[in-house]
Amino acid sequence: MNNQIPEIEQVIRDYLSAWNTSDQEQRSSIMSKVLASNCLYADSHLPDLIETPELHSQFIAQFRSKFPELKISLVSTPDIHHNFFRFRWQLTKPDGNIFTQGMFFGEFNQQQEIVKLVGFVDQ
Repeated sequence: MNNQIPEIEQVIRDYLSAWNTSDQEQRSSIMSKVLASNCLYADSHLPDLIETPELHSQFIAQFRSKFPELKISLVSTPDIHHNFFRFRWQLTKPDGNIFTQGMFFGEFNQQQEIVKLVGFVDQ
C-alpha cells in the first residue's frame, strides 16, 4: 500500500477547496501549496495548457465569475498508485442538482504537489 495515499487525498481535497472559494487571495495561497510551480493543467474547455499555479488560479477565478453559485466536490475516493491519481468530481447547484460532472487524472511529485492535472467532463 502506498503510504502517501492519505496525504495525496488531502492535497486533492485542498485543490477542490480552491475551486470553491470566492476569495482570490485564499485561492492563490491554496494553489501555491498543492500545485508544483511547473504544474500543467489541461481542460477540454481551454485551447492551451495552463502552465503555472498563478494562471491556474486565474482560470478558476474566471470560471467562478461566470458560475459563482456552483460547488465542486469529490464523487469517489481518489484512486492512487505510484505518482498518479484519478478521481470523479461533480459541480452542483445550490439546490443540490448536478450541473456537470467528470474526472481528473493527475500526477504528483515527491513533495506531494500536483505536477499534471487533466480534466474530463462527462456531461
